Amino acid sequence: MSLKSSTYRLLCLALALALALALALTLGGCGKKGGFLGVADLLADGAEMPSPDKDPAGFLWVNGQNTLAALRDRYAGSPLAALGDLRAESGVLSLQMAEGQAPGAVSAKISFDRRAGRIGLETQTAQGRVLLYADSGFFGVSLPEITGGSFYGFAPEDVFERASNSALGALLEEDALASLKELEGLLDAARAAPGIPGPEEAEKCLKEALRELLDAAQVTVEPSTVAFGDQETDGCILTVEADSAAMAAFRERLGRVFPGLEAALASYGADLDAASPAAPCRGVFVANGCLTSLSLSFPGGDGSTSEIALDFFTEQGETLTLTHAGETAVLKSRPVGGQDRWSHTLTLERGGAISVLSTALDGEQLTLSLDSPQKSGSISGALRVTDSGFTFDNALIRSGGASSGPLTVSFAAGGSVEKPTDTVDIFSLSETELSALLVQAYTALSRDAAG
Repeated sequence: MSLKSSTYRLLCLALALALALALALTLGGCGKKGGFLGVADLLADGAEMPSPDKDPAGFLWVNGQNTLAALRDRYAGSPLAALGDLRAESGVLSLQMAEGQAPGAVSAKISFDRRAGRIGLETQTAQGRVLLYADSGFFGVSLPEITGGSFYGFAPEDVFERASNSALGALLEEDALASLKELEGLLDAARAAPGIPGPEEAEKCLKEALRELLDAAQVTVEPSTVAFGDQETDGCILTVEADSAAMAAFRERLGRVFPGLEAALASYGADLDAASPAAPCRGVFVANGCLTSLSLSFPGGDGSTSEIALDFFTEQGETLTLTHAGETAVLKSRPVGGQDRWSHTLTLERGGAISVLSTALDGEQLTLSLDSPQKSGSISGALRVTDSGFTFDNALIRSGGASSGPLTVSFAAGGSVEKPTDTVDIFSLSETELSALLVQAYTALSRDAAG
């Protein structure tokens, strides 16, 4: 399905940002004991609810927050959701895979320290070790069995100019130099990017953006019956219509908080910039304490319309429907709870093709399986999650009739990343030093091949 507009980015980010994030939790969720969340579980105290007539922005914000909390509760208990809750300023992620009868034949360890701005990688294979290190001032690699313990690398600044004027640059092809130029541009952009605001600042920015959008929009409120599964209660339907200019201003505000999400969704929807400035963008919200459903509609410059619909808290789960130019994609999340066991399916229906991601837990045994027209496979193992890390032991991977493993993955919070003391700037090497390094590497590789 081809949805090419910046407008659709706002479908998930704009009026229902919190809901889109909540839906992401369903990727590994499990059902709440007792199954369906009914009216009693979802309705908030009416005395604490802003008036949808007098304060529609406040009403939608509180309903969105309540919906997010209710979805988290519905999918609580999922070990995969617990993985998403892990937070650490530093830590070590380790991977070890057996090959044939040689346990530990392939291993890797990634260490990070956000406070110091450092990251390290160590891999071990039958051919030897490879070490990588990176911080704001140096990126390098070490091959201990080949070039000794030194880290050879460069400072991630003025990369193209320094490479072009170096002995190493004289050996590089034009394509390689062009790649360094692109790398330099990416590094410069990363340094110039504004920092991500903290939780309190981000919440304040989102509230202000939503309020400004609704102040510039036409909002109508209609009393209505709200359904939660087969239960009903009094609620209301909010309809919001805003022009493209107001949506563009809202998008700019969102970009300050979620720059990565805006880029990730850039390929979806009708082009907001190509649409008429007065083209209405329409959102319909059905709510009473929590949002039970919402639908958003955005016009494109070519006369087409992009639509999104979200339905929450049905007996079967949640459903996301995307429609553009007559094409529809449907994503269904279906959790099933049980005593010490649970299962969850995520189904994507698009263009007549169906893909299913299944998650099943029985005690500590976790199985993830994918069945799609393009590829099918599964991974299963013992998953244990704690407040400070996790382990996924003896995992077997199956794909296309073949299997591999066992694989063990673990994460432990804490620790630090040591900065190498022996570093070499590869762009400062003279022709003589570079030649000596190449001879050293060639000799080591020849010795390994002969042995």
